[in-house]
This record gives sequence, C-alpha cells and structure tokens, in this order.
Amino acid sequence: MIKIKYFPLILLAAIFFLAGSCGTNPKPKTGNPEQSTENEVDVKLNDALQKRIGTWAKDGAECYGLVLLIRKNKSIEHGKSVKTVIIRIKSDSLKVKVLEDVSLAKTKECSKLGMSVGDTWWEKEGDLFQTRLEADNFLKSKGWDYKEKKRGKFKIGD
Repeated sequence: MIKIKYFPLILLAAIFFLAGSCGTNPKPKTGNPEQSTENEVDVKLNDALQKRIGTWAKDGAECYGLVLLIRKNKSIEHGKSVKTVIIRIKSDSLKVKVLEDVSLAKTKECSKLGMSVGDTWWEKEGDLFQTRLEADNFLKSKGWDYKEKKRGKFKIGD
C-alpha cells in the first residue's frame, strides 16, 4: 500500500510522464515498401464531386478556390479566387491550404475579412478550379465577382 505522503509525488511523476509522451508519433513499421499502409490508400472522390471538379484533383495539386463574403442573411455579397494546394482527399471533401493572402473587406470591428497563407478548409461543394481564370469566370457567372469600391476617392483637376 502506498503511503499518502508519497501520493502527490507519484501523481506529479505520472503527469510528467504523460506530458512527455504527448506529441510523439509511433515509429513507422519497417517492411516491404510495396505494401501500402493505411495512410497511403488512395481515396477517390464521390461521383458528384468527381463530376464537378474533374479528374485532375490529387494530393499536392495546386488549384484555385473561392473565398466568399457572406452577409448575415446567408446571401453572398462577393468573392475572390485564391491559390491553394490540395493536402488531403476524402470521398466527400477535399482539404485545401491557402498559398496567398486574400482580403475581401475591412471594417471597424475587423481589419481583415479573408484568408491568410496557411489557412485551411474542407471543400465540400467542389468549388475548386485548375486556373484562376476558371475561378474568376465562375464568380462572374454567379454575380459574385469582387468590385473595388471607388467611393471617397477624388481626382484633382477634373
């Protein structure tokens, strides 16, 4: 039986042991390199996403996603295309990582409405495009293309 005066010491040692083991990854199994592991299995997109995006979508592929400014009533005000890279594929979505900063508006409450390099999201709708032109044309077709506001700017001499 453990004496009560040693209990805090044992508890502290257990906490340090658990904290030290957190974040360590198990070592990969060595073996036949031709055998695929669970993480290396190719995941195929479902038919709806495959039809919408196309066959080019693969891990590591650079593409263009959409960043949209949505009003409180859930309507879309406007958007911009942003360069991204596909970092993970599931059957129902693709995880993409932003490769450039994009800003949609500045307000008094928030200096940045948009996304920064390194931000990620799961794309479930399939709004990914191979080129920026394709993404911008999609925004224009929906009436969501970003228009720079000229309000408050004056030209001298006119």
